[in-house]
Amino acid sequence: MVDVDEFELAADRGTARRRRRRGRARALPWVAAATGLVLIGAATAEPVPELASDGPEIMLGVVGTSLAAAPRPAWVVDLAYAVPRGHEGTSLVVTLEGEPARYVTGLDLASGAERWRFADPDRTCHGVSPVVCVEAPGEDDAQVVTIDPSTGDVERREHPAAVAATAAGADLVVVERHGPGLDDVVRLAADGGERWRVQASAADDSEPPLASVAVVDDRVLIPLSGTRLDLATGEPVGTGSLVVGEQMWAELVEGRMVVHVGEGSATLAQDEVLLSIDDSLGAGLVLGQHPDGGAVARLRSTGEEVWRREGCSPDVRLQHRVVLACWPPDGDGVGLVAVEEATGAEVWHLEGTYRPVTASRDTLVLAGYGGEGVLAVDPRTGDVRWRVPSETGVFVVVADGAGGLVVSDGTSTTRLVWD
Repeated sequence: MVDVDEFELAADRGTARRRRRRGRARALPWVAAATGLVLIGAATAEPVPELASDGPEIMLGVVGTSLAAAPRPAWVVDLAYAVPRGHEGTSLVVTLEGEPARYVTGLDLASGAERWRFADPDRTCHGVSPVVCVEAPGEDDAQVVTIDPSTGDVERREHPAAVAATAAGADLVVVERHGPGLDDVVRLAADGGERWRVQASAADDSEPPLASVAVVDDRVLIPLSGTRLDLATGEPVGTGSLVVGEQMWAELVEGRMVVHVGEGSATLAQDEVLLSIDDSLGAGLVLGQHPDGGAVARLRSTGEEVWRREGCSPDVRLQHRVVLACWPPDGDGVGLVAVEEATGAEVWHLEGTYRPVTASRDTLVLAGYGGEGVLAVDPRTGDVRWRVPSETGVFVVVADGAGGLVVSDGTSTTRLVWD
């Protein structure tokens, strides 16, 4: 291993406090929430012809700047179990998952100072610019709440039976629950007038009902039923299971998953796994789970199996390396195994409960949920570039959308930045 830069999360506090261990680890947002494997770049060999892509390069979860240098703590604040939602201007919007209360709060991106806080006990708050929530969801006195992320200014609008809402420019798209399986989706103009109203299955049967709705480009996406509506007219534009994230959305088209990332798109094979970090989306080998268990790689052109790894699952591809999350035969623990994409030959491995957070072409950043902290490795060799220890094991590590990482545990939240 090479020399490692290491520093404490609580360095800005003077003395690190003893933190209590919590046996709870929530899934990360979709980019880092799969199983915990990572595809890694080729060390020396040239890629084989089967791995070349004829289409445009589509990257998922890979940032354009290098993450090889150790970051520095920009601030540390006493907020436990904080999950960043994204940033708008100079405000970082964060969900506080502490019990028994749940809040959405706006932090100053530069200092970590709390600017505003809004209670979200029913988990209805969505979006960042603006944040949109529903109070008393499903009730006759329900209100749609719009929050300015920079100031925390709140605007309320009465909307009986509302259970979820999101912004569409100056308009709102609201889901109403009128009974089991009886949901309306309505688009409201800024003055409150209805632009359109359609029936669509959008909420579950819990109490209060849980629902989500998103606007992506010119579509209204309803994840519960896979419904897609034209934003301008409300007309259905086909159905299919959807995945909505900060970087992408996906749809089922004739049994195949089509993944849209920015202006590009790729059609995956029927048995292909959507990876959390992938610099060759829709290219290279088809990576999936074999019906009998284990990770399997096949030629995209013919479907011929190239290699298989029992007890493992694929998660990330980067420069023709695959890192797999692998479980030992006794089921005790999990580790990462990096293999050559073209052959399945092992290149390096890492013991511990790690999940990928983000990557650049030269560095893979991992979060350790068993007390390992945050770790950055060279994807070609597995050498550790830098690490951030944690006394208790981190709760979540999320890219904040503004060029930093937010690391949260049971007592505090730290923002890491690169100079």
